[in-house]
Amino acid sequence: QPKSRRLLLEERVLGIAFWKNDDSIISKDKYFLFSEANRFLLENAFAGKESEGGDKQRWERFALEGELVYAGAEDKEIKKEASRLINSLECEAVRTKLLELAEEVRALEAKGDENAINEKLNRFQELTKKYNQIRRTAEQENEA
Repeated sequence: QPKSRRLLLEERVLGIAFWKNDDSIISKDKYFLFSEANRFLLENAFAGKESEGGDKQRWERFALEGELVYAGAEDKEIKKEASRLINSLECEAVRTKLLELAEEVRALEAKGDENAINEKLNRFQELTKKYNQIRRTAEQENEA
């Protein structure tokens, strides 16, 4: 089964963080962006815990991939790339929520529940603003 864009972004930023063995690359307030398995790996890796299973092998694989992709790049550029990847992850998370809300609105329209539709549309507008703000921030960082 092919990996989603979101999962590929997760793996790329995890590769950087694990290769550099730097827990500051992904701030703890961004852990929620990661899938459950990768969030668990991230939390345990930097807490010095090793769980049963293939976590150590996954950590090492991500670190190797990070090294292969970014070897030779300056630390400043690597951190900038990690920031771009995290911004992209945030965009993906918001975009996913927007798609879910759109589906909910369609279902509510079929039922004719105007109050619930308005509630969802307000939430949709809030998330659209957040999505645009994240994208603007990412564009500004890319220009810097």
